[in-house]
Order: sequence, then C-alpha cells, then structure tokens
Amino acid sequence: MLIEFSVANFRSIREMQTISMKARNLKSKDPRTDKRNTFKAEGSGEDMLKVIGIFGGNASGKSNLLMALYAMIYCTLRSMLKQDILSKILMPFSLDKDSISKPTFFEIKFIQNGNRFRYGFEATKEYIYSEWLFMTKENSKETYLFKKEGERILINSKSFPSGHKLKSSVLAIFPKHNALLLTFFGLMGDDPIIKPIIKYLNNLIRFDFGKTPFSVSTHEIEESILNKEAKSRILKILQTADMNIADLGSQEYASPEGDVELNLVVVKNKRDSNGKISGTTTFNFVLEAEGTKRLFTLGILVDKVLRSGGILLVDEFDARLHPNLSRLIVELFQLPETNPKNAQLIFVSHDTQFMSLDLLRRDQICFVRQNAQRATEIYSLAEFKGVRNDKGVEAEYLRGLYGGVSSLNMFLEAFNQTDHAIEAD
Repeated sequence: MLIEFSVANFRSIREMQTISMKARNLKSKDPRTDKRNTFKAEGSGEDMLKVIGIFGGNASGKSNLLMALYAMIYCTLRSMLKQDILSKILMPFSLDKDSISKPTFFEIKFIQNGNRFRYGFEATKEYIYSEWLFMTKENSKETYLFKKEGERILINSKSFPSGHKLKSSVLAIFPKHNALLLTFFGLMGDDPIIKPIIKYLNNLIRFDFGKTPFSVSTHEIEESILNKEAKSRILKILQTADMNIADLGSQEYASPEGDVELNLVVVKNKRDSNGKISGTTTFNFVLEAEGTKRLFTLGILVDKVLRSGGILLVDEFDARLHPNLSRLIVELFQLPETNPKNAQLIFVSHDTQFMSLDLLRRDQICFVRQNAQRATEIYSLAEFKGVRNDKGVEAEYLRGLYGGVSSLNMFLEAFNQTDHAIEAD
C-alpha cells in the first residue's frame, strides 16, 4: 500500500510536494463514511485512505504529480537497460535559472509484506547524486539497507546481507553515475527484500492517463479475455454503458510481417423490429466508441488492482465516462465488499460531483494551484479551518474559495476585444 509520494523540481513542480494517503484525525458527518473510506495499515495500524481525488484548474500541474511517480518508477525499473533514460525522462522546473541545474527529487513510502519502505533518489539528466532505501519492521526503528552519495556506496550488512556480499565483487561493474542501485540489485539476484520491492513497483502500481489507444498491454488484454472470471467482470462493466454487448473475444490475423496476432472483437446482439434478440454479430473493437474503449481499459486496470491490492492512478478520470460510471468506480474502491485487499485509487478530475462529503472525506479532496512563481502546489480540503461536514464544497470550490480554479478574466477579455474590433468595422 502507498503511504505517500514526494517530488521536487520536476516539470511544473518546483518545491517539495507530497501526495499523502495518511488519514487525518477528523470525523465525517456520517461515521460510516470514515469506516468505508479508511483502513488500518499493516504492521503500524495507522489509518490510511483508499481514495484521493485531485482537482484544479487547467495547466495547474495536476497531471504532473502523477507523471512524476510514473517517471520515478520508469527510471527505477529501466536505468540498467537504457543509459539515456535520465535525459529522456527528467524535466526540471524551467521557469527559474537555479532549478534548471538542480537535481530532481523523488521519494516513495510504502508497505509491502508488513514492512515499511522508504525509497528515493536525486538525479539530473546526466548524473545520480544520491539514492537511498530504508526499511522499518514492525515494532522496530527505521534502518537503511543501502545509501549512495555521489560515488560513495554504503550497504548495511545486517539489514541487507545479500547486497553486502555483492559489494566487493560485483559492484565494481556498477555504472555509478547514471544507474540506480535498486535496479542493479534487482537484476543481480533473487533477494527476499529487493524482489518484492521490484514487484511492487512493476506490477502493483498502475497508471491510466485518460487516453486511447489502450494503456494496457496486448498481453494483459489477452489474459483478461482468456480468464473467465476476469472476462465476466469486465463484460459487466462494459454492459453498464452498452447493454447490447453480448461477449468479448479475439480473432487471429496475420500481421504485415507474417506474424500471427490476436485482434480484440466485441459480440453484439442483433434485434428484430420488436426489439427481440435474433442473433449476434461481431465487430472489431477498434470501431467502438471512445467511451467504450476507455471503459474497457479502466475495467481491466480496476479489476487487476482490486484483486491484487495494488494502486491505480488515473488522469482525466472524467474523460469519456458518464458521471455515474466514474462515481461507481470510486465506490468500488470504497466498499470493503468489492475491495477486500484495500486497493487504492488516486484520480485527477474536473468533475465536482466527487466533492460530496458523503462520498469523500475532507482529507480525500485535494486541490492543485500555481503559486506566484507559477509552480505547482497541492493541498487538501482538510487544511482549511471551519469547513463543516455538511458544507456545499462543490459550490464554494467553483466560486474560488479553495483556490485551484482557472481565472476566466483573460478568456472573457479575448472575446470582448473581438467584439470591439467587429464594432469598429
């Protein structure tokens, strides 16, 4: 489970910003909301949040917060495979001259197999300045597994014995300037500590950036179609949007290179003049509406994350989805019956229906704005004093009470100027 993620000097983010899944010490109007929306963390017993919604004006940097975590994970998993990965992925804040030359900071805190981990690194496009991995076992103090500062590497022989054994022999071949130690240790062996961390980053944190074509792999699509239970769940999700969909399947076809590949198809009911089913017909899924494609992609990811207890980060959550469908996805994560493994959801949206305090707690509603330096800042509704549990948050947000709303003055001014120009003619 995710505890929190912090980032600094990445894209529109200048100073340190943190997405935290820690529940604050507050109470909702209905006690069932608190019970439904939080859970106890393994080991520590802290109250954690199942869902966070992020809201803000256009170009405020909402998407960059999710992209930062994606960039961190992408670098971590591939830094030994692609030497130019830092230069392609890292983009420092570029609206002041000091930030351009400073390293980007990433740190993630999470719990895996009952152990709490804190992993992070600082890097520019050319060089990794520092990297660290700390672990906290139940009822014990935090201890480091490894630390890297410049060219100096420290490995804890007690907490990370397998890494210590590699230090003298194998670390001599480690490319210290542009590769990450975690990636290196993940490739070098089957360590009982490092392997679950790599699995967590690679399989349990999933992203959907709100675009088609699909944000899931062909392999995952095939796997979902072949798995009867998964297919049944995804089919029911699709049928909430199109009741005429009868089945999902795949057809083999020869690619231009001569390889045999699978093409996703959708089976739909044919109906007579009375509306009764008279047979079926098959369509290439590519021809389906963009909303159906998006729902299919999200259906696969939601199904996988709920079954694994992972984390799903969704950008443009309301894009191409009916409001009732997107709300239903949030409720799937909130309800213990549909989320028994305490999977987590972080979504970015403009849909203010999610600001209902009957659906989300105050610490689950986050806003993003640009400060005076035009840098991204994130903060939660829980930071505002005097917000009652029966407040109409949606209306007050749209009036600009909590920030995070685009100014319309320039927009209106542009059209006013046009009107004046027409009148002058």
